Amino acid sequence: MRRPSSDIALLIFLLIPLSAQGQDPFVGTFQGDGLTLVLQAAGEGEYRGEAEEDGVRFSIQARSSGSILEGSYSFFGMQSPFRATLEGPHRMMVEADGERYTLLREGAGTMHDPAASTTTPGPPASNEIDDPRWGLRFRIPPGWQLAQQEEGSWVLVSATVPGAVVVSELEVHSLDELRRVVAGEIVDQGIRLTPGGGSEPVGSAGLGVEVTGTLGDAQVHGYAVGVVSPQGPGLTILAVTEPGKYEPAHREAARLLGESVQFRAPAAGGNNGWQAQLSGQRLVRLGRSGTTGGGSQNRTTVTLCRDGRGGYLYTYSMAMDVGGVFGNSSQRDEGEGRWEVVVRGGQPLLVMRFHNGTVHEWTLSMENDRIHLDGRQYLRDGSTC
Repeated sequence: MRRPSSDIALLIFLLIPLSAQGQDPFVGTFQGDGLTLVLQAAGEGEYRGEAEEDGVRFSIQARSSGSILEGSYSFFGMQSPFRATLEGPHRMMVEADGERYTLLREGAGTMHDPAASTTTPGPPASNEIDDPRWGLRFRIPPGWQLAQQEEGSWVLVSATVPGAVVVSELEVHSLDELRRVVAGEIVDQGIRLTPGGGSEPVGSAGLGVEVTGTLGDAQVHGYAVGVVSPQGPGLTILAVTEPGKYEPAHREAARLLGESVQFRAPAAGGNNGWQAQLSGQRLVRLGRSGTTGGGSQNRTTVTLCRDGRGGYLYTYSMAMDVGGVFGNSSQRDEGEGRWEVVVRGGQPLLVMRFHNGTVHEWTLSMENDRIHLDGRQYLRDGSTC
């Protein structure tokens, strides 16, 4: 998806309320993206447990602070940090070794979590916008209608409420990422907007906040909502008007739209579908293996810029303990080149032609709503160039 010229996405803090049931929201089994995490309480704010990925098990120790859990996992005597953020009562985002995993609590369905939905819905209703290429559906609020639509953005207007509702892509993929990006006043590409008042949860995966400032040369007052997606880009909703004309109807429209958002795996059929889905992404695969005497880790990074530039990087590290400890590491960087998606015999292929003359090709497939290159699962590491 292309990045909107008005990056309202930087306005949104996506804070998700913890479980209202009184039980410890960190205790339990969480699974997703090939990772299983089992956590148990070990004292006030303290947790221990076990993680498993690709058949390798790690012991876990961590401490909570609000909706965030920080700690370390043990890998053949080596300690590595990790960070987990609760994004609702049943969903957890884990970051470790530069990887990002989206986990769901074991036994939790997705019916009450629109942002985690992966089912294919039926035909859209007359008051719904559906974009299969993005994997997105939302409902137009009562009294509003579609006035303009471009790739990845929509503008809604009302006959009775001044201003407009602008819907566009949110290129922030985790709460922690937003916390690092958003800091008070936002100044970007002719935009100067300041959040005012307290933020409010919107549904199970979003938050809304009132904003004031300027868009270009125009003074504005509005209400912004951000909704995070487990599939990739999320959604930004900005109901905005001139100062003095802002009214509760703007807040209501933005919140109703945000609460109606449903995400699913984007369509990836044929050349164009894959091209649109991969454009602007960084794909990462992390591998681990080990024996009683040590272990190794490797990381493959495939960068796919929107303008067709691409890159490939492979790194490897090893640690052994046989009467002593030593480390070994290597790196292979093919450099930069150009990438495209082609179809041969009905099979989509990712082709990268490097400036040094080397050509890499990977078969493309989608399994369990995850991108696979040559049958191996890769994770989206956030939008890039």
